[in-house]
Amino acid sequence: MIDTFKVKILKGVGIAIVVVLIFVIGFGVGHIGKSTQKVSAPKTKKVAEGTELTQDYIRKFLIAYYTKKDLEENRSRYKPFMTDGLYTSVVNMENEPVNQTYKGYVVDQAFKSADIFIDEKNNTAIATINYTNTLLKNKGDYKDAQKNVASKNTLRLTFTKDGKKFKVNNMSYLIVTDSANVTDTTNSYGTLESASSSGSNTSASTGTSGSGNATSPTSTDSLNSEE
Repeated sequence: MIDTFKVKILKGVGIAIVVVLIFVIGFGVGHIGKSTQKVSAPKTKKVAEGTELTQDYIRKFLIAYYTKKDLEENRSRYKPFMTDGLYTSVVNMENEPVNQTYKGYVVDQAFKSADIFIDEKNNTAIATINYTNTLLKNKGDYKDAQKNVASKNTLRLTFTKDGKKFKVNNMSYLIVTDSANVTDTTNSYGTLESASSSGSNTSASTGTSGSGNATSPTSTDSLNSEE
């Protein structure tokens, strides 16, 4: 005679075992899937700053170069981005009497924005920089000062590898000329010309133009690395 009570118990135990097995198998498959996903996930490689020529890196240089309380104040900030030769050239330019004349009168210069175009093949870039400054009539006297005077420069930057890091080796100021009429030699967007080396616009040569919407420095064609 079949013991119905024992049969019920065995059925209950069997069902419980099946449920436990299903749970264990499901948990195991899910855990394996997660482990596989973790293993297959691509690792993000950290790139040291300056080892690649990027817009972010160039923008940091421009911020360092165009933001200053006064002439010379930002040398420690832009120096790490330049070769020793170019840094010497820039310092010599800033020390010229024609530039020192405006020291203390063109102040609080601030970088605002930049449009940057990179030529990775030749390690060069062209950047159009917008910045502002304050013009004082008397040193240290902000009464009647012209504040937030907007200016613009266009630069051609040439980079070279110094060890593993890219550094600026040459800076050429460009003049952007608009063309009302398109000709065979001039595109509708204008032309880019090297700034004249015979000009005497001091504020332009130091990136501190005193007039609104100025174009580019005219006291120097380019700043080169001095060997």
